Amino acid sequence: MPKFAIPIALVLATVAPAGPAIAEEASATLKILSGSSMAADWYGEGGITMRKQLCVSSSTGRYTLDVNIPGTIFGKASGDSAIEVRFADAAGFGQSKNVSGPSQLVFSGTSAPGAEQCASDTLASIEIYVPATTLTSQPAGNYFDQISLAVRPL
Repeated sequence: MPKFAIPIALVLATVAPAGPAIAEEASATLKILSGSSMAADWYGEGGITMRKQLCVSSSTGRYTLDVNIPGTIFGKASGDSAIEVRFADAAGFGQSKNVSGPSQLVFSGTSAPGAEQCASDTLASIEIYVPATTLTSQPAGNYFDQISLAVRPL
């Protein structure tokens, strides 16, 4: 069975603060661990899951993670589920959303004390699951290649 590579790059986006600056303004930081590239090899059957660990901290202990997926995903029309985006915060609270076309997803999470140092027990994760039905319905190379991530304190 031939092997097809599915590469996706995670890009950190900047979010401007809403409103005027105050003395003790809330802040949040996001780091992608082990590089920004997500990739999987597909051998013609079954779905694929690509996973990255994230170091997310917020001065308030709570945050939103904005996930922006530009363009068409695997050539699917809006309304057809093409992929599933899964997010789990440091507490292990998991959320998932199915998407097809250009999407702006918002997940919420909590950061643990010490998250700024990216200790292993404070990490969040993001996963992209692409089912076999999506992979088999598209010609090779017909998929998105970039996801933007931004974090905001709550």
